[in-house]
Amino acid sequence: MNKELYEQLLEAHYITLQHNNRSTQARKLSNITHDRLINVEQRKRRRKSKDAESFRLTLQTIIPDLIDAYWNSEGGWAFRSLCSNKFENTQTTVVVFRQVIRLMQKLDYLESVQGNNRSNCFHAEGASKYIPGLATRFRLTSKFMSLVSDTGITEDNFYKHYKKSLTIDVLRKKASSVTYKNKKVSGKRLVVERTAHTEYLKTQVRNINEYLAKQNLANASFSGYYRTFNQADLPNFSWNKGGRLTDPGVNSYQKMPKQERLELIKINDEQVAEVDISSSYLSIFMSLMGESLPDIDDLYAVPGIDREIVKAYITAYFGKGAPLSRWGHRAVSEFKSNGIFVKNLTASTVGARIFEYLPVLSNLKKSRITWADLMFIESQGMIKTMETLRDDFNIPALSMHDGLIVPMSGAKLAEQELKRAFSTMKISCRVKILSWQQKKSPKE
Repeated sequence: MNKELYEQLLEAHYITLQHNNRSTQARKLSNITHDRLINVEQRKRRRKSKDAESFRLTLQTIIPDLIDAYWNSEGGWAFRSLCSNKFENTQTTVVVFRQVIRLMQKLDYLESVQGNNRSNCFHAEGASKYIPGLATRFRLTSKFMSLVSDTGITEDNFYKHYKKSLTIDVLRKKASSVTYKNKKVSGKRLVVERTAHTEYLKTQVRNINEYLAKQNLANASFSGYYRTFNQADLPNFSWNKGGRLTDPGVNSYQKMPKQERLELIKINDEQVAEVDISSSYLSIFMSLMGESLPDIDDLYAVPGIDREIVKAYITAYFGKGAPLSRWGHRAVSEFKSNGIFVKNLTASTVGARIFEYLPVLSNLKKSRITWADLMFIESQGMIKTMETLRDDFNIPALSMHDGLIVPMSGAKLAEQELKRAFSTMKISCRVKILSWQQKKSPKE
């Protein structure tokens, strides 16, 4: 494999299996392809009606992802892991997916580059000698693209022919994370029981998703949210730990850099602004502890210490629930990449200065407040604001965990309602509005 091809494979687009036919032309392309695949398959027995429908639906959802990748990814490649567990909560299975892929290749409609694992030269005794490499890549051939052209589907009118369905799995819960060999391991996902409350939570997220899906979102991807609640194995769990709105899309707007979001995203043809809570977790914690916010613009502005170091320490402190004894390798790497050096600032030194400046933080362990409690309150405030903006003002708002992306014209209302939502929970917070006109984004 040459370097150029390898770089193209790295830029492959993810096969989401979330697109569906919207137009007569899209259905025609799907039906023609389906009939040709069936003719070349030469099965001894016809599929049962249920299996036949699954085959047709899988083909229908694969085609638009492959077309989109052909036009919009470097080299035209798309990818999807062929592990069976990667097809959970989709409308198909890995078995049917493989059948469709194999038949498209047989008709010379599709080419592929096999996925593989890489040798792990640092493996410890008893551990795997291999680590995951690239998932299998797929690319449509010119033969199939001629068929696409014949049906009138073009790069410019793609979204007139295909619509993206929303994520189905909108409510999740996980056990507490554990530490294994000095590494944090995410908690096991648990079964969500069906109760009146879980059905309410699902309906709440689905209503948000359906409303936002009707908006015209340009230069960004929205796949619908899900909420994950954490520490579900604890005795005091009552769907009150965690709960952030997360967009699972590989190319989700939530993964875009801040300045890129502000410059590129448009909602209903209007430039956007971000309405953020300054020092969200710290503000919530101080309010829960009955502390008023100090009369300063930036809670992370500890004299004599770079703001990013203070922010990193407090974030890690809430996550760990205890003072830091040393900086993690990742934190040091991020400091260096930002031109920040901590050679003479140990984590213990930084912690001591922060606790002196904000003594309320030293009460974290005694308070029994965890990061999951702070995240839950934050998520409740965001959702309440999103619902109010939707229901009372018809203003769409996209969640950024500690802030909202809204059309520029709705920024002031979003600021007002965000403050109101948190005040009803007796939480004091400062809200700032960021826009693309600002040459440099204000510090968070």
